[in-house]
Amino acid sequence: SVDMFGPRRVGFIKLEAEAYLVFNGEEIPRPVPGIALLRGDSVGILVVLSCEDGKKYTVLVEQTRIPIGDVACLEMPAGMIDDENVKHAAVKEMEEEC
Repeated sequence: SVDMFGPRRVGFIKLEAEAYLVFNGEEIPRPVPGIALLRGDSVGILVVLSCEDGKKYTVLVEQTRIPIGDVACLEMPAGMIDDENVKHAAVKEMEEEC
């Protein structure tokens, strides 16, 4: 099924699928919920911090991802683009998540 954001923008596409958790090439006998949400436009921000000593670091945020059974997934700050442009969406996500 499809949920629209307004009259012309696709918001979420919901698919049913049979999926299983695979770790290091081995299937773990724990089924993953079989619905995927495909979203509309989104933004991801890769922040790289360069230190004076030459070392580089990146900023990751910890997110709970119930469908994969994990309460501490590390990922780039990211989110959906609502009615703003990409730059505004990126700034908004950095403020919300970091």
